[in-house]
Amino acid sequence: MILDSNISKLDPAWQSIVTNICREIELSGDKYLDSMTVFGSVARSEANSASDLDICLDYSCDIMDEDYVIDTNVVGAADIIRKNTNGNSDTLYKPLISGRLLDSIEKDGIVVYQKG
Repeated sequence: MILDSNISKLDPAWQSIVTNICREIELSGDKYLDSMTVFGSVARSEANSASDLDICLDYSCDIMDEDYVIDTNVVGAADIIRKNTNGNSDTLYKPLISGRLLDSIEKDGIVVYQKG
């Protein structure tokens, strides 16, 4: 489910890009993605021309295969993000982060997509 009211809180220059990402993820039928959170300068509405899109993806399953490599069959959302930002993004996977970074994302990030 796309959270339009939350997308409207983002830096205006990035709102349509994030909306397109959310729409494509919804259309992809990604059954593993629980939520997508935008954080950093775009979430704080402090983005400038050098800013990229910082996104944290939360998955309901193990995203690592048996060799501890991210399973690309599971994390298709990252490709959608990369395509829509022309690679001008940093995508993090919530199951793989912790500490102050995770605390900061959970406190200040803006959830823009949630499994409906």
